[in-house]
Amino acid sequence: MVYLGSYTRRVTLRVSEVLKGDIRWAGQDITIWAGSRLMHAADQYEEKTEMLLFLAREQTFFYTLNYQHGQFLIEGDSVKNWRVVKEGPPTAPPDGAQNPPSPEDDFNTVSRPYQDVRREIIGLLRLNYIRTPKK
Repeated sequence: MVYLGSYTRRVTLRVSEVLKGDIRWAGQDITIWAGSRLMHAADQYEEKTEMLLFLAREQTFFYTLNYQHGQFLIEGDSVKNWRVVKEGPPTAPPDGAQNPPSPEDDFNTVSRPYQDVRREIIGLLRLNYIRTPKK
């Protein structure tokens, strides 16, 4: 293992598809710094595992965007633990507790077909592009 400052692992991944960013990375190997030393971060990778990743680029490497919220396991054609917004009003704290609900209480995790998740991501990217003011 190579000590990498705030990270504990250097991982090499093969990119199969790019939904946003430089499409020239498709089919290429990239280096990711993982194993963040931040509390509650869960940016771990295993060999021969297919994942949907949200990555940010530094000068010579990538890292998982938002650590634990930037990677989703793909099994077969399904994305595991995809986050979907809960329907209905927010729930009150249990037993009259004074603690407000955490942001995690606003969504459920589900398995969803990769193609559906892909369409959702591309739709959100297009919507954001339309809303972004032109300079």
